[in-house]
Amino acid sequence: MKSKERMSLKELQSLDTQLGAVRSTIDNFEVKLEELEAPTLKLEEQIKGLAKRLQELSLEEKRLKLTIQEKHDRSEKLQDRMSRVRNIREETAVHAETEMVKKALQNDELEARENQSRLSKMTDRLNEQKETQTESLAQMEP
Repeated sequence: MKSKERMSLKELQSLDTQLGAVRSTIDNFEVKLEELEAPTLKLEEQIKGLAKRLQELSLEEKRLKLTIQEKHDRSEKLQDRMSRVRNIREETAVHAETEMVKKALQNDELEARENQSRLSKMTDRLNEQKETQTESLAQMEP
């Protein structure tokens, strides 16, 4: 009976050793997984930030387009009004307002072009980061 007990104890000891090796492998795997996940999680945060900023820039672009259209309309109305002025004082006032609207329109159009450029660059950057994230996730798969 003692030899059976010894055999059982040796088997248990062997199983414990194997179990320890498996636990060690699992722990090492978890560490490696965390090392792989860290850059991916960082990329995910950056992607979220870029997406939010893109949304803000898109809204800004829409606002600028509306502002530009309003100023174009205002400029046309001032041109119509210029043809109906009756004296020099009115003409001077309309001319000054027309110039002011034109300058504001030029500034808004410049801002819209700059905004469009930023939007385009940011969209490209977002796409690049999404590709990098996809590659990173593919590396993490078993």
